[in-house]
Amino acid sequence: MKQDFLDPGTRSAVYKLLSQGFMYPDEERRRLIREGGWWQDLSGAISALDPAWRNRLQGTEWEPLARGQMAGDGEEPAVAYVYLFDLGNGRPPCPPYGGLYHDAVERPVVLWELAEFYRAFGLEPGRGRELPDHASMELEFMYFLAFKEAQAMAESEEPYLTGYRRAQRDFLERHLAAWFPRFARQVEEKSGTPFYTGLSRLTAEFLAWDLERLQAALGDRSPVAGGEAAGNDQYQQPAGNC
Repeated sequence: MKQDFLDPGTRSAVYKLLSQGFMYPDEERRRLIREGGWWQDLSGAISALDPAWRNRLQGTEWEPLARGQMAGDGEEPAVAYVYLFDLGNGRPPCPPYGGLYHDAVERPVVLWELAEFYRAFGLEPGRGRELPDHASMELEFMYFLAFKEAQAMAESEEPYLTGYRRAQRDFLERHLAAWFPRFARQVEEKSGTPFYTGLSRLTAEFLAWDLERLQAALGDRSPVAGGEAAGNDQYQQPAGNC
C-alpha cells in the first residue's frame, strides 16, 4: 500500500469504535468512554490515517467526546440515549436508522438491500442487537469489510483485497455516506447531549473522507450504476465471519 490513509487495519479499528459509540451504553461501554480509553483509541486511530486529522481532532468541539460526557448534569447516559434514539411521539427525535433517511426508497427496500449486502459476505442479518439499518450495525459492517481487506492484504490475495475495497466503496455510497449527514444534522438540531452531537458530526466527516479516498484508489468517483444489492461476483470474496 502506498497510501497510509487506506490502511485497512487502522480503518477497521476506527469503524469498530464509531460503532460502539452508537450502541446502547451498558455499564462496560460507559466505563470505557468515561475513563477516556475509547476516545484515546478512536482519535489515535483516525490521526494515524492522516496527519491532518490530528490537528482537526484538537478542536474544542470534540471535548465532550474526550471527557466521555454522554449525558447532561444529573442525567443517566442510558436515559439520554433512549430519549434521543428510542423514544418519542411516533418515533424518537433522532432515529439512528438509515432506512428512514432515504426519501426516494421505502425503508423495506433499504432493509432488503442491507440484508443482501450482509449475506453476500457470510453474515446473517436479524441476529444482532439492532435492526440492519441501525447506525451501529452499518458501521460495524464497515469494520468487518475493512478487517477482511486487512486479512486479504496480509495473505497477498489481490483479487479479494480489491473486492473488499469495492464493497466498502459501494456500501458507503449506497448507505452510510448517503444518509448519515442528514442524521448528523438532525442530532445537532435536536440533541441536548454534546457527546452525541460531536460523535455524529465526527462520524459524518470521517465517512465523507473515507469514501473520497476509496473512490480515488479505485479510480471511480461515481456511484456504481444500477443500484443492485451487493451479492454479485464483482466483489470476489469468500464468505466468512470476523
